[in-house]
Amino acid sequence: MKKLLLLLLATILMGACSNNDNKMKDYPVEPVAFTNVKFTDGFWLPRLDTNRNVTIPYDFTKCEETHRIDNFAIAKL
Repeated sequence: MKKLLLLLLATILMGACSNNDNKMKDYPVEPVAFTNVKFTDGFWLPRLDTNRNVTIPYDFTKCEETHRIDNFAIAKL
C-alpha cells in the first residue's frame, strides 16, 4: 500500500513539474511595454489627465508644505 501511494505521489509530482510550454503558446495575450500604451478613449483618458494635471501637482505641493519631501533626504543618509 505504501509503495502504491509513493508511486502515485511521484506520478503526480512528475506531472506537475512537466514543461507546460504548449499551453503558453496557445495563450493569445502578450505583454506590452508601458511606454507603448496609449489611452484614447473617453473613460480613462480624462481620469489620467486629471491625475497628471491636478492631483499629482496638488499632492506634491502639500508634501512640500508639510516637509514630507525633506524626509526622503533624511532617509537617504
